[in-house]
Order: sequence, then structure tokens, then C-alpha cells
Amino acid sequence: MSFVLHRPQTLAQAIELQPKTNGSYLAGGTVLMVNYNKGLSIGQEVIDLTQVAELHSVQEQEDALVLGAGLTFDELEHLPLCRQYAYALWQAACEVGGPQVRNRATLGGNLCAASPSADAATPLLALGAEFELVGAKGARRVAAEQFFTAPGKTVKLPDEILTRVFVPKAGSESLFYKVGKRNALAVSCINMAVAVNANSEGKLSALRIAVGAAAPTVRLCAKTAALLEGKALTQEVLLQATELVQTEIAPIDDRWASADYRRMVCANLLEKLVLELANKEGV
Repeated sequence: MSFVLHRPQTLAQAIELQPKTNGSYLAGGTVLMVNYNKGLSIGQEVIDLTQVAELHSVQEQEDALVLGAGLTFDELEHLPLCRQYAYALWQAACEVGGPQVRNRATLGGNLCAASPSADAATPLLALGAEFELVGAKGARRVAAEQFFTAPGKTVKLPDEILTRVFVPKAGSESLFYKVGKRNALAVSCINMAVAVNANSEGKLSALRIAVGAAAPTVRLCAKTAALLEGKALTQEVLLQATELVQTEIAPIDDRWASADYRRMVCANLLEKLVLELANKEGV
């Protein structure tokens, strides 16, 4: 099995190539090439995006941090602006795979692979990010929670490229945590990110709670966030929240964990993260 490799230098060239070749886009290759080595079909032609400079940009706009989808997780880990404005994403970037994977895997590739356990997706949902898609018909922006439709599926059209991720600055404080079978090189059994915009006397405001590896897609838990909104985090409130969050997910039994274990961990992570944020100064 072989394929023809194209190496466009610009975004326009890459988009023009896709309908002509029906080619698969290649970002870091940590998903596409693994599938190829497993003997799975990736098509007859592949369009390598690594030389497209537009995908590697970082911009600090007045209201958003704009990250090129071609940035690797190693680059995100060493990007001070990511740590400053998207702390949960920075935490996730530090935990993706091992050093070799982080040197190759890209933000856009991780999102477009649309794994329910994708480490980058969970913090970006919590942070209220938007994704820019560019294709032959132009550019459009999609809210992170509308991007994922099923395991391995997104709203991205075949000729479109995920080009940039817009993370609102808006003063959000965020945290991410993942649980796996081991401490390193682990696929998430479950992961969670929580973002807040304000913390007054231990009461959190403008919460967004996202959970990964607990449903067919990464999921935003809006009912749980609404329950916690502006309330003192008493044991009673926390108990209500940890019970409610388990109704907003739909975990399954698989080789990584059981559904019951995922529900339990989800409840524990929620309590851990909201209490950490409530006790954090400067939120």
C-alpha cells in the first residue's frame, strides 16, 4: 500500500489540492500515519500541511488568544501566552503522550481526529473557544461545543482545514485534569476542564464544565455549571453537583475503564477542580 504525497506551501494551495486529489490532510501524523501502519486506508493521496506557515501563527488580539492549528503540543507547552490565557489547555498540552508525540502532534490534528478522549478538546470547550475552518467557499467559525458530532466525526467538510483556534481572554481562570491507567503516556479514562470568570468569597461565576472520555463526544455539562453558579460550595451543594454531573455524561465500559468507574471519577474530579478554583486567588 502506497500513496502520493503533496507538500503545499500555502493554505490556498492546500485547499485547491483537496478536491483535485480527494487527498487526506496530514498534520502531525500521529493519527493518520498510525492508521496507515495498521493497514487502514488513508486514501491514495495525502496533503502534508506542515509547510503551511499560516497554520503556525500565534496572535494576541484584544479579546482572544489566537492559536494556529498547526502548533504542536510541545510548542503550546512552551508558549507563555497559552499558560497565561488558556491554563487548562496548557496543562493538557503538557500531558499529551510522551515527548516524541508532543513534538509531532498538532492542536488541529488532535481536534479533527475527534476522539471522545481528546485532551485538547475538553479545555477548549470549557474555555468557550471557537474554531476557524477555511475551505473553497471561504472561512467560517464554529463554537467548540458544536464542532464534534460523533466519535471521529466533526462538522468540518472534506476540503476544509481547521486553521485557527480562538480562545477568549475575558479573564477566565481554568484547570484541567486527566485520569489514566498510568501516570505517563496514558489515554484518558476520563478528563475534565473547568473554567470560571469570577470568584467572590468562594462563589464561582460564569462556570463552564467539560468532560472527555465519558460520552460519544467531549461534552459540556451546562446543568451542573448552572447549579454551581454563584453558590457557596457547601457539602450539600457539592453533593448535588457531583450527582447531577453524572446524569450529563454517558460513559461506556471499554478496555480503559468501566462506565461506573468513569462516573465516580467524574464526580470526584468536579469537586476537586471547583474547590481548587474557589480557593485560588485572583480569579
